[in-house]
Amino acid sequence: MIFSDSLNLVYSKKVSQTKLKELQEENSELNDLIINERKDKNILPIPILPFPGYTRDGNVDSFLEGTAARYMQKRCKQLQEEGYTTTIGIPFEDNSYLDKAREQINSLQPEILLFVDHLDEIRFFVHGEEERTWKKDKSGRQYMVMNDDLPLGIWQVHKAQGEVPEQKLQTGQESPLYYELIVAVPEGEDFDELKTSPLFSHFPTNIRLPLPVVCHATLELDQSRKHTQECKSNTYVLEKLATFLAQVAEERAELYQTGPNAGFRMLMGQETYSNDLEREGFSEKLLKAAAQRKIVPTLEGTVKIAEQARMLSGACESWLPKSAFGNIVPVANKEEENFFRDLGVEELETEKLRQILLFIKDISIKQRAELIVGLLDRKISLDSHTSALLLNSDGQNIPEKSTVFNVPKSGKTPRLPEWVTLLFLNNDLRLVHHTI
Repeated sequence: MIFSDSLNLVYSKKVSQTKLKELQEENSELNDLIINERKDKNILPIPILPFPGYTRDGNVDSFLEGTAARYMQKRCKQLQEEGYTTTIGIPFEDNSYLDKAREQINSLQPEILLFVDHLDEIRFFVHGEEERTWKKDKSGRQYMVMNDDLPLGIWQVHKAQGEVPEQKLQTGQESPLYYELIVAVPEGEDFDELKTSPLFSHFPTNIRLPLPVVCHATLELDQSRKHTQECKSNTYVLEKLATFLAQVAEERAELYQTGPNAGFRMLMGQETYSNDLEREGFSEKLLKAAAQRKIVPTLEGTVKIAEQARMLSGACESWLPKSAFGNIVPVANKEEENFFRDLGVEELETEKLRQILLFIKDISIKQRAELIVGLLDRKISLDSHTSALLLNSDGQNIPEKSTVFNVPKSGKTPRLPEWVTLLFLNNDLRLVHHTI
């Protein structure tokens, strides 16, 4: 039963029985069919929810059945007198239904407030349990959710909606079929704050989405409301969700290129995908969509699509000069490196690296020493190494494939006969190298 200021509705077997009688009186063919096919008169051949009982004056007493229903009506009216504009009452036939209701209430999560525009607070009064209150504060796209006044987090909420094409509908699905997508991206200060959540379809499902975001998608679910049905419309909506996630990641990357809030990070799987999503090839679709978005950070401080960037083992600003390696992707750990490779970022070719090293200019002696040490420490291919990275005692680049000697410990280059050609390593470069 539902009570509000403008309308009162009751859903019950009594109402459906009355509706069934009306239908039988209006249609003799239907009446004959029901009489011949209905074996148990206690089982209604029509559903209850499509046929609410209501009257113009709002008096629904005649639709109520039993003591429990009348008590529930009284309780709903009491709540309205306390200031609630709409109350919903569900009388239970036995305790097993009450247990199921408790189970469903306990399965809810405060994050559901991220997906409803006109609901900012939910209060739970469960017999034998402490009162709970979930609240939401929002400003533009920014939402903060609280559990009993304790902040659970701050999210940037992005929304999209559309219509499923008719060719993507199953037999029996009515057109138009609309869908909504919501992606809530957490604002965090530390990597430890990143956590995964179940995929929501209005309410949380048992479909684990192994990404550090909270998502809602309008999906066709099975009877348990915990898993997806295998149907074309779900395939279409999940593909749209993958595309939308990549779009949001690109928007995010404009603000945060690296760190816990980086755009690419919201697409990095932290666990394996659930069977519902693997069945739809969701992870592959997500990577394909992401590869076309500017989410890949580079040393020059811009974000690029995957094919425009290059990988180099252990790449970071501490040893790679931005001026020469601007399109190289900085990686903080092996997980990031694997993600960028899965995204389609290719390794910097050995010959290309060699050409960069041959003609590198406008870097300090310290940067040059850090580059040399970085190449050696990270075991970069020896085929890319070149003596041209070194400087001679006069501070000039040493020609390719030259033999170089260290200067004596005194730091002074010895005098040599004119007919002897020896190249000595720049002493400043040698000293800087020893401090790294």
